Amino acid sequence: MYARIADRGFGPVRFTEDIEVRPAEVSEADFLNMARGQPVFAILRTAFDSEDRPVETCLNVLAAAQWRLTYAWRQEGNT
Repeated sequence: MYARIADRGFGPVRFTEDIEVRPAEVSEADFLNMARGQPVFAILRTAFDSEDRPVETCLNVLAAAQWRLTYAWRQEGNT
């Protein structure tokens, strides 16, 4: 998907993710086949191009009891 965006000159160079743990909404619980009110991860990811314009946004809702979130990153520069 990102290759197709890049082909149009809007390739993402930066991403943000906002992660919230909250009770599942009724429709989410039904879709995920889980008890209503159980916790979910709501992950809102936004990709930005080189001019800091948002080029893609995605909301993922995951049953919290079934997922582990792991992040890794490198320190860049001297800060």
